[in-house]
Amino acid sequence: MSHAARLMNKKVAVILVIALVLSALVGPFGLGVASASEDQVSRVEGKNRYETAANIAKAAYPDGNDTVIVARGENVIADALAASVLAGAKNAPILLTKEKSLPPETRQAIEDLGAEQVYILGNEYAISKAVEDALKELVGESNVKRVSGNDRYETAVAVAKEAVSSAEKAYLANGEKTVDALVAGPAAFVNQVPVLLVKQDSIPDVVWEALDDLGVEEIVLVGSVDVISKAVEDALKAEGYDVRRVGGKDRFETSVEFAKSEFPEAASYGIVKGEHHDKDKDAESGVDAVAAVVLGQPLLYATKNGVLNDTVQNFIAERAAANPAVTFTIFGDENAVVADV
Repeated sequence: MSHAARLMNKKVAVILVIALVLSALVGPFGLGVASASEDQVSRVEGKNRYETAANIAKAAYPDGNDTVIVARGENVIADALAASVLAGAKNAPILLTKEKSLPPETRQAIEDLGAEQVYILGNEYAISKAVEDALKELVGESNVKRVSGNDRYETAVAVAKEAVSSAEKAYLANGEKTVDALVAGPAAFVNQVPVLLVKQDSIPDVVWEALDDLGVEEIVLVGSVDVISKAVEDALKAEGYDVRRVGGKDRFETSVEFAKSEFPEAASYGIVKGEHHDKDKDAESGVDAVAAVVLGQPLLYATKNGVLNDTVQNFIAERAAANPAVTFTIFGDENAVVADV
């Protein structure tokens, strides 16, 4: 079997898994497999992550938008983790860029949206001055603002403070294990909740200061104790914060648990690739989730091989039983979501 045929088979497999679950649960007069696939499962995609982000932006803002946020979409996407709250505050889509050059897909999306204001997330080590200059050529020098810090932890704080002056609630995510953190994005966007980054076993001073400055009272830890340790949880509780943890035994279960916790009545869900076939590139897993947050759907993870594991399948069945009209949007093409790239 050719590589292209394997890709198509895996793409169809994920759609049919969802469709079969849906059709099995909507009753004898409900949807069949074909109609479930067509009516309840859709896809927003592009030929690469940059075009996918552009198409998500256009789907979310079909009439255009005067503001966009640009985050790094390759290698290290840590600065993009905090983008959601700013996107919610500014009601703006999130587009992706390379470190040293502005992709043509992103440039075209800015033009198509009619954007006049651009926020760049991250310092010049994350997104170069060359990209900033290209954006200034597009929208004008005074209309480009960089929001950044010396590292990912400071950048997340800077983004949060750019978005909101105060916040009763904050999501804390591991700044080095980015995949778990991405599932917090839609809730951060919808409710304008800051996403701050911590290390597995410690909280950077800048984050302690931000929690105090913003007046945070409730903290949600995203991920299991293997992602954010019990020591971090205990330190927060010792300072008087109301702390709860939303996480599972792996990233797939965490995506389900976060959807249950933060979107208990959701009628639509997004599905993104949750792991990379190359462990050295695992930090890029879920990159399509960065842009997808602006549709406000809780995100579920598919595996690197295009298989919805038992945890995700069971959750889909549970939601379909509760609401036969539930819908799912796959973000990314078969390479990004369900294929072994």
